[in-house]
Amino acid sequence: MVKPLLVPGAEGLVEGLEKGEVQTLQRALVEFVQVRFPILTELAQRQAQFCKNAEMLHTVAQQLYAVPDVSAAQRLLASLSE
Repeated sequence: MVKPLLVPGAEGLVEGLEKGEVQTLQRALVEFVQVRFPILTELAQRQAQFCKNAEMLHTVAQQLYAVPDVSAAQRLLASLSE
């Protein structure tokens, strides 16, 4: 991600926004899994908690929409810790 030029002291703001984005994606991923694959909710919570990469969380969330079954979803969630 390219960071824009900022005024002095604004780095904390950017970091806070990035952290907020990650937290939002983590929450969305877990909520989706909770609805579609409730048996995987705990796994989704653990995996999402450890993933701090917004792009990866977004990609996995998008891919979860298309997985055909629980085992495919489980493999996809496991990929968050790789």
